[in-house]
Amino acid sequence: MTIRILEKETIRQQLYPLSVQAYHTLSENGIIPEKTELLEGAVIKKMSKNPIHSGMVSKITNFFKNHLPQKYYIRKGDPISFLSSEPEPDIAIVDYIEDEYMFFHPSTAYLIIEVANTSIELDREKASIYAKGGITEYWIINLNNQTTEVYKNPYNGYYTESVIIPKNDILLPAFFPELKFQLGSFY
Repeated sequence: MTIRILEKETIRQQLYPLSVQAYHTLSENGIIPEKTELLEGAVIKKMSKNPIHSGMVSKITNFFKNHLPQKYYIRKGDPISFLSSEPEPDIAIVDYIEDEYMFFHPSTAYLIIEVANTSIELDREKASIYAKGGITEYWIINLNNQTTEVYKNPYNGYYTESVIIPKNDILLPAFFPELKFQLGSFY
């Protein structure tokens, strides 16, 4: 369904965004479908996942599970809660807090990774959400050109540093620089 009225900037400015709490309430009451995420107060339909996307997410998740100390916890497709957004990144590396994530979603992460082929435009837009949330490092695994887009150093809702890493170059995560990540090893 296309909502043409939203194409007009003056009308978009009149929208009332949802709070995270309102989003939860509407979701729990079945008013909002499950396959959505809250981005900047707007409910956005999540894209379907094709096999290459799912396979890459699984491979990268397993890589981090096998190489990180137990003080880190790997979340796969689970929400990260911010003031006006609750995105569900493909991978988020957070503190390990036994049983705590049963009662609340984390509001920060050491690293957030989105795997993108059809969602590249939306995932690039999410950079400002993650920067506003204070996420120090954000990666987009771009399956279309087999690169990793790395965003670092959030300031005033934007990342001050971004770089594109080719698939065969080594990438060292800022939170754990001993770990060598090479996208090309997953193909």
